[in-house]
Amino acid sequence: MNGYDVIFFDCGIDTHFRDDAALVDTLQQFVQDGGSLYASDLAFPVVEAPFPAKIDFQGNDASDFAPGVGARGEVDADVLDPVMQQVLGSNTALVEFNLGGWAAMVSTTGDTLLEGSYPQMGGGRDAGPLAVRFTAGSGTVVYTSFHNEQQINFDMATLLQEMVLSL
Repeated sequence: MNGYDVIFFDCGIDTHFRDDAALVDTLQQFVQDGGSLYASDLAFPVVEAPFPAKIDFQGNDASDFAPGVGARGEVDADVLDPVMQQVLGSNTALVEFNLGGWAAMVSTTGDTLLEGSYPQMGGGRDAGPLAVRFTAGSGTVVYTSFHNEQQINFDMATLLQEMVLSL
């Protein structure tokens, strides 16, 4: 991993790597030594396993599926990061979730970049971070609850570009 500056983990990867302590330690060391990491949606264990105190996910963080409570729908998110507000030209962004069961966050010890009220699987609503950034050692981690594929819109593309360029 040391040959890379940034490593990306998209939703849908095999998240059972958390059972491999050497791999978890290697990823943690990569970030602490100055590497950057971006992960989205159900790839949350890539962030949770090496940095368990940085993000609190819904339900049992040690479960690969417990945090998956977010429902399909659109969220009018508050953009909290001043640089992202400037790049977007707004303090709100439309975030689209084209699939249900996405991993929802409760809080972070880092910076909340986007937050909003979202629909939950089975009904009801909850609110929390939708994108966060934190540092560990000399490195940076960005996690988004939303994908960056089919449902991506202008707001999401603009914000993702800023997040990636900040790594």
